[in-house]
Amino acid sequence: MKTLFIILATLVIAINSNATDIKSKKSNTTFISGKVTDINTGEALVGVKIQISGNDNIVYTDFDGNFKLDVSDAGNYNLKVSYISYKEDTLTDIKIGTDSENKLSVKLAPKK
Repeated sequence: MKTLFIILATLVIAINSNATDIKSKKSNTTFISGKVTDINTGEALVGVKIQISGNDNIVYTDFDGNFKLDVSDAGNYNLKVSYISYKEDTLTDIKIGTDSENKLSVKLAPKK
């Protein structure tokens, strides 16, 4: 019984210290977030791919069309936004500051 208690206590300490590390790392991160909607209807688009051009950093929109993309460094970025049966869009020169969150509103047009 004593051994089980020691194991559980060790796990709790390890989990808490890891959570603290994650919080401290996240506090120094910048984000690009936003919502993707249909340009004609205004409906949220689910599963839209958002990617930093020339980078493997990819996220997809949630059920409400929202996304949040971690960006490690401040600077200017180009985002490629693509979705099946919609015209691909590239958002250029998005300026990202240190420790900030930039909100975008992206409207995609269906392919004809």
